[in-house]
Amino acid sequence: EHFEKAEQAFETAKWGGLTHPTAPFLSGLCAVYLGQFHQAIGNLDYQLRLARDRSETALASSISATLGTVLILLRKKKQGLTYLEQALEEAAGCGNTLGLRLARAGFTLYNFLEGRMEEACRISRINTEESTQAGIIRQYSSPWVLEMNYEYHRLGFQKLLPINIMDEVDRIINGVNVHLQGVAFRLKAREKFLASEQIDSIKSDLDQSMHCLEQSGDPVQLSKTILEKARIELRGGNRKEAMQLARKARHLLGGYTEEFFPDEFRHLFEDQESLLDPDYRRRETMQSFLEMIESLYPIETRQEILARVLSRTNRLFGAERSALFWFTAGEYTAVPELRATCNLPASEIENESFK
Repeated sequence: EHFEKAEQAFETAKWGGLTHPTAPFLSGLCAVYLGQFHQAIGNLDYQLRLARDRSETALASSISATLGTVLILLRKKKQGLTYLEQALEEAAGCGNTLGLRLARAGFTLYNFLEGRMEEACRISRINTEESTQAGIIRQYSSPWVLEMNYEYHRLGFQKLLPINIMDEVDRIINGVNVHLQGVAFRLKAREKFLASEQIDSIKSDLDQSMHCLEQSGDPVQLSKTILEKARIELRGGNRKEAMQLARKARHLLGGYTEEFFPDEFRHLFEDQESLLDPDYRRRETMQSFLEMIESLYPIETRQEILARVLSRTNRLFGAERSALFWFTAGEYTAVPELRATCNLPASEIENESFK
């Protein structure tokens, strides 16, 4: 709810204040953290078009880097690399250190997902060194950064990193970011699991992880924690409980199962049709619709109602962009009145190619 209000205030400049330069791409990342990938792509694409229309090259390079990273995360590698390469070139050309950092982070993720760990570590180390020289404090909000650093540690690449990952995990657990805390508790549990420590201690960390991630609203990370619980059940020989947990984790991913559900758990579903639970899908659709209706009350103005309807409708149908046109009752017109948009600039709607 707060995220939607921030988005609407940002797009309409309702408060009349100065907009923070990171807002255009941080809003897209926030949508990713909430599992709203279609919304994130639409939002970032919209902001990128606006930045380029205004010749704001530095801002455009930062947004392009973020969009490329999101696409890489969704395994859309070709599209993602195109945006990352553009971002790297634009950021270098205009001296945008933040844009360079974001673009390199995207290339790090790409190499990591491709299994090129040494190359990913190399880019990450260069990124950290150059960012430090430029005065950019080493910080991050994206959970995959912490996950990648842990995998480097697990696979024996710790010496290539500027940090001790388990110290970093403890630092985050003692911090205030509930989203990263949820990830950190899971990684701590994973480390204990690999060291064959007490199951009760591992389960306690996973319970803490679930609690944090349920608060944060990140379905992808919550799904990963539930799968860690399934892994424990499999080790204990409890296949039925593991299958139920895996099913719950898969349902959380919605339409992004192919991107985020790991192959190692697919064997739990002997009947592949059981993966497609129509009753569950119907319940999810109805729940999304009810959430959309509930979100409309109370709202201050008619314009806010229309903006909220579009935002929730996008989420319901998995759309990236939308617009609401008004037709006078009983009349046909080729130029209906535009009442509201979401991630769709009016200039694009007026273009002949759109019509």
